[in-house]
Amino acid sequence: MLNTCLTGKQRVLNILEGRPVDKQPLFETIRNDAVIEYFAGEKLTYDNAPHVVRLAHARAVDATRMLPKLPVPPALDTLPDGRKVRYERWMRWAEPKRYDGFSHYEKEKTASLNEPILSEIEKKEVQALISEYARCEAEYFSGIFFLWSFGVHDKRQFGVCSRSLQGYFLTDLYEEIGFETFCSWLYQAPELFTELLERQFQKSIAVFWLPCRVENQAPCCVCRRRLGI
Repeated sequence: MLNTCLTGKQRVLNILEGRPVDKQPLFETIRNDAVIEYFAGEKLTYDNAPHVVRLAHARAVDATRMLPKLPVPPALDTLPDGRKVRYERWMRWAEPKRYDGFSHYEKEKTASLNEPILSEIEKKEVQALISEYARCEAEYFSGIFFLWSFGVHDKRQFGVCSRSLQGYFLTDLYEEIGFETFCSWLYQAPELFTELLERQFQKSIAVFWLPCRVENQAPCCVCRRRLGI
């Protein structure tokens, strides 16, 4: 163990590179009011949540993944695909998408395989995420290992909206239709889901290589150290 006090980012990088550290690094996301208020030194409210939650993470952990989720007041909303979504403090529940049976699902998903890997809307949403992540890292997370993520971000919960960026993970497939339906249809047509997962992989690669521009900086490519998908 080192006697020198390291920053959270240095601690994580030392572990990854096999070098000694002053203490074991902590990787965590915090969704507990009391813990957040303790480390931030401020009372947590809905109005100050973006500042207080991010400040607490910067002080409490050595690494965190994606923008910390924010507490939101109870609310109901409708997603672009018509599904209802309910918010309750730290949680968000979305209805499964309804299809008229497996044939309807298969037809729609098969057609989606012929669409561009990334739509223009998705490219714009990635750019918005890049700008917000860069701003938050500069303001709060420069001293910790901050993994950027380019999946779905709900405006209420993360402060930036990217509702079109779905489809990187297996969980995206079964959350859309519900786990029981997913298991049943996976049994019916495993080849379809293999194709859908391959497309998800290709989509993640497309985001990986998408040229991005951070405000006041030259154009850049998203590098692996920052990519959290």
